[in-house]
Amino acid sequence: MNLSIVKLSPDYEFAPFDCNDKDLNEFLLTDAKPYQDQLLSTSYILEDNNSLVGFFCVSNDRLCQEDTNKWRKIKECVPYPKRRNSYPALRIGRLAIDHKYQGAGYGKKILDYIKIYFLENSPAGCRFLLVDAYLQSVGFYDKNGFDELPTDKPSNKTKLMYYDLHDIRKLMRFKRFF
Repeated sequence: MNLSIVKLSPDYEFAPFDCNDKDLNEFLLTDAKPYQDQLLSTSYILEDNNSLVGFFCVSNDRLCQEDTNKWRKIKECVPYPKRRNSYPALRIGRLAIDHKYQGAGYGKKILDYIKIYFLENSPAGCRFLLVDAYLQSVGFYDKNGFDELPTDKPSNKTKLMYYDLHDIRKLMRFKRFF
């Protein structure tokens, strides 16, 4: 197995891809390049040799008080003198694995990559990861450390979830000493 993550480029040629979700397939094959060209999101491809295993796209965002009716929980994550009405975040806009590779841990690998890569290489401050998780994917994000952010306007298709990057930063510091 020779896994690599590459940033989508304008001349990238897609290998066959089908994650069994028409909207996600269509985004990757039709919309990902124009979104990137218009600076709306950046997409990354998970490859194994010449096979397209999965993809994800990210964009800048913020987590603010209006996003949730549980703002106190978010505020308690940050020391008192540093508390604000909003915090910088990275939104995972799309994440999908080709049906041939689903259930083999590639989604977790992508989330681990996002957590570490954007913590260590982000050119700007970024405290949280956000995702509007499809209802059928809530358990997956929950198992990967994301928490639900209840809202006053619940959706019947997605749930807003967040991950505090400070949690993994603490873990990385701990591991460096042992």
